[in-house]
Amino acid sequence: MQALELVAASARTHKDPSTRVISKETTLPYGCVIRQGDVMLTRHPLDHKVEGTITNDMQLAPGASTGSRHILRHGDIKVLARTGNVLVGPAVVAPNGFYLEHPTHAHVDCRLPGVYEVTYPRDFAAEGIARRRD
Repeated sequence: MQALELVAASARTHKDPSTRVISKETTLPYGCVIRQGDVMLTRHPLDHKVEGTITNDMQLAPGASTGSRHILRHGDIKVLARTGNVLVGPAVVAPNGFYLEHPTHAHVDCRLPGVYEVTYPRDFAAEGIARRRD
């Protein structure tokens, strides 16, 4: 296949077909954040203790809209549902990294092991504590 055909085959109408690959420790040291739209994942070492209930839900943002479709694709991960305020999302235990898809944002192919805690940005224009959404 020619390069143009490969790009056309992988492109999605009105979407960003690019994928961000994170494979070096210097690119994402512990404590740093990966952001995909309104989902932020903070990387911690694998021995980082996080409380939560194991879930089969691979969607990191609540909701059914297109903007909520932050979906994990990787076989060797555990997702822990956490409780807290509306800015706290699940935690992802990924000994071999993870692949995060979204219909309108660049995908994230993170190949670094770690515990990733999901948080959502705060909407300061809203009354009280509210989560900003895509």
